[in-house]
Amino acid sequence: MKISFPFLTIIISVAIWTTPNLHADMYFTADKDFDIGSDSYRKGDIVEYESTPSSTLFFDRDLVTGGNDVLTAVHRHGLSGLIFTTQGNFEIGADSFDRGDLVLYDLNTDTATKFFDRDLITNGNRNVTAATLLTNGNLIFTTENDFEVGTALFEAGDLALYDFATGTASLYFDRDLITDGDQEIQSTHVLANGNILFTTAGESTIGSDSYQEGDVILYDFTSGSSSLYLDRDVITDGGQSIIAFSLAVPEPSGALIGCFALGLVGLRRQRSVKQVQ
Repeated sequence: MKISFPFLTIIISVAIWTTPNLHADMYFTADKDFDIGSDSYRKGDIVEYESTPSSTLFFDRDLVTGGNDVLTAVHRHGLSGLIFTTQGNFEIGADSFDRGDLVLYDLNTDTATKFFDRDLITNGNRNVTAATLLTNGNLIFTTENDFEVGTALFEAGDLALYDFATGTASLYFDRDLITDGDQEIQSTHVLANGNILFTTAGESTIGSDSYQEGDVILYDFTSGSSSLYLDRDVITDGGQSIIAFSLAVPEPSGALIGCFALGLVGLRRQRSVKQVQ
């Protein structure tokens, strides 16, 4: 069987598209200065953690002025973006932001823009403590205390789904699924299959499974069960409460564009040959 050039190109393109360009198993920070093995970090520093295990500094807290030196609601956005807020009003360069504002920081240009205005939370607590993006660009978040978005009411620890197109919010994860202990979610990440990872502000229980503050928990909506995704004890000393984390976000390699273009050229040539014949 002879495989035409365009078909082969499509196969190559799909292979590149589905290969995630990941830089780390996880990005996270802690509420106090902390160590991972022989490496030391300050609270507010974001580290790249790999399960080998190893870690490196990814984002230096000194890039942010103010904010009590504590970053929260961290989300790795694409290959050059980082979304976060802090525990106080803060500045990045000449730009000022309120506590609870989510900013998009460009790692290539060292600049930040406001991504989510805390004033979209129309009543209650506006201090966003956990946030993550869905693949469609909508936002999952919670705050320190009870809050409202329009007419929708949420308890502290509920994860709200905010739709930027409609300006409305709905309940994504009910805090009462945490059956005992601390129900305040302090960091989260939604997986591609819709299941979620999160940490809580204290010890918590889901069904018969118990977790420490700072453990990263995987919750499966289909089975209603949970499991330990990352043990907080990977932090070997200091602040063992992981207060903000994100997984790396897979994106297509730049080579995909070239392969796709090459496939179109090959297809065009093939059609030209058929027309001549």
